[in-house]
Amino acid sequence: IRVTPRRNYEPLFSGIIYITDGDWRIHSFDLTLTKTSQLEIIDTLQITQIHVPVSNDVWRVKNQLLHFNFKQFGIDAIGNFVNVYSNYNVNPAYAKKYFDNVIIKYDTAVNKKTKEYWDTIRPVPLEPEEKNDYQVKDSIYNAQKDSVLSQRSVDSLNKKQGRLNPLDVFWKGINRRHYSKTNNSNWGIESLIKNLEYNTAEGAVVNANFYYNTYFKKIKSNFSIQPHVRYGFSNTHLNAWADISFNTRDWEADKKIKRQSWTLSGGKKVNQFNKQSPITPLTNSINVLFWGDNFMKIYENWFGSIGFAKRYESGLRFSVNALYEDRLPLDNTTNFTVFKKDTINIKPNYPYEKISQQFTRHQAVLLSVDVSIKPGQKYIQFPRNKVAVGSKYPTFSFNYTKGIKEVLGSDVDFDKWKFTISDNKNLKLAGELKYKIGAGGFINSKNVPIQDYQHFNGNRSTSAGEYVNTFQLASYY
Repeated sequence: IRVTPRRNYEPLFSGIIYITDGDWRIHSFDLTLTKTSQLEIIDTLQITQIHVPVSNDVWRVKNQLLHFNFKQFGIDAIGNFVNVYSNYNVNPAYAKKYFDNVIIKYDTAVNKKTKEYWDTIRPVPLEPEEKNDYQVKDSIYNAQKDSVLSQRSVDSLNKKQGRLNPLDVFWKGINRRHYSKTNNSNWGIESLIKNLEYNTAEGAVVNANFYYNTYFKKIKSNFSIQPHVRYGFSNTHLNAWADISFNTRDWEADKKIKRQSWTLSGGKKVNQFNKQSPITPLTNSINVLFWGDNFMKIYENWFGSIGFAKRYESGLRFSVNALYEDRLPLDNTTNFTVFKKDTINIKPNYPYEKISQQFTRHQAVLLSVDVSIKPGQKYIQFPRNKVAVGSKYPTFSFNYTKGIKEVLGSDVDFDKWKFTISDNKNLKLAGELKYKIGAGGFINSKNVPIQDYQHFNGNRSTSAGEYVNTFQLASYY
């Protein structure tokens, strides 16, 4: 049977299908896809299969050949993938609960078999180029495996990074990795110039962001500390804070995935009234300097927080966070713009759409609980770890935040909740559908400062905000 697409530029095959006379089973086929079938990267994909009887009345694929070729950026390449199938069991008996959330499993010994083993089961002999390629790669792998923890290898890796240039901190930033026989660590400083910003409350702002990461074998946790220093040249305020985290992950493939983290933060920093920070510093700086639109509203606060989060293999995620804030108002201290006429556009540094005057200093103790679950989560199990591949069900999320009164001088008193359903759906030829539906409210709203309102992410800039998380034309408060 000759196969001919009825239309071009549809994902349709062309070629020949061979049918056995009398019982009308597929014996074999030779089908091709080309650029007229909406192939994007490769030019041609040819699929050839041969089917054979594996029992009295069941036919299955015996071998399959995928042949492709492409020409991109002056590179002309061809390739083949050969699959040979055998030992079919058409009536398998599965134990109870055999099918679980693991859809593909790789044997833990898959990369430990000898060359002789593969030679006995390989149905198609290796070509000379393939033999040479395997020999070279195996030799390199074994050499690196034997020397990776040697002092010579460690010294070579450290030396290869070159000498430290302190001037890199201004533009490139500094990113270093320290290699050792027992453990490796990373440290660095982000670019000072790239982190410059401007707002009407602090004026020109310089941010110095540091980081240090390492791994603790005894507690099987990644440790991270990120100190931050911020200085505003107009209000002359210096802010400094640090974030510390411990992240633990179970890498044993035969166990349930268990990931948990502890985070500690404290110091004095500058926050947006909307804790989701929908306005980036670069966007705000451009808007203020060239149009006088100071959309980003900020305040200072002394704070301390502790959080715990855990993720389960079932797709359940749970986190709890306790936060203390001593909130201080910030008023505008500069009205500089590139064009003087734009200074009339500058507004007060608080959400004037919702409150008529600047808030007064107050304290807040907040306890927040987040729970989310994606039912039916599926995984691929590799020899050392599992990788999530998603689910056909959406993600259900719930948040509850309690404003606790009179603890550590706290003035707030409220109970806030929010429930959200979200998902990304691949509709194949029809495209992709993303949606996020939420509802929420206050069970108790006796004392809710503007910082603790339910803020909805707006967007007044010329670039689009994050899809399904932003109202693209709404005001920010």
